[in-house]
Amino acid sequence: DIPAHLIEFSLGSSWIDPKLYEDYLKEEYGVRGASVRNIEGRWDVKVSGIDNEKNRTSGVQSEMFNDIIPGSQLVIDALNNKTHQVSQTVKYSDGTRETKVDKKATDACNVRISEIKDEFKEWVRSKMQSDEALAEKTERAYNEKFNSVVPKHIDDEFLQQHPDGSNHAIILYPHQSRAVMRSMTEP
Repeated sequence: DIPAHLIEFSLGSSWIDPKLYEDYLKEEYGVRGASVRNIEGRWDVKVSGIDNEKNRTSGVQSEMFNDIIPGSQLVIDALNNKTHQVSQTVKYSDGTRETKVDKKATDACNVRISEIKDEFKEWVRSKMQSDEALAEKTERAYNEKFNSVVPKHIDDEFLQQHPDGSNHAIILYPHQSRAVMRSMTEP
């Protein structure tokens, strides 16, 4: 098994317990409530109590639209591996519409998303150092998902020089015979 301190992960990894994402939002962004679920490969996140100083200061200010994109929204974008575009659609009296994009705030949001991904890794690593149960749970989840399959090994004594239906004029090397046997015996 791979120990917890050697496991690589990122914000949005589907094998990570959603409760860890919820705790991250609560602790680092001051949201009162967070519900995180993975539905068909996409993270569905519901947060409450987002109007707080910690969440606002960790977000991005759009001077063009006089608006703040809260840090929790950027975490949700990072979870789903999305960029964030700061835009506003204006409807004119003649019925036409125009979408204006705050390029400066959009760029700042996407830089902040990248920073959030790094901050999440640091946060989880520090949590695992202080909480042995979390480290064990993370290690177990990772190893069950990614480190539980061992390739089949076939000893040389079981290798056939000429598998059924093969040309007897061709002599296979041992590694080729193993590949043939493995392909014939694995589902």
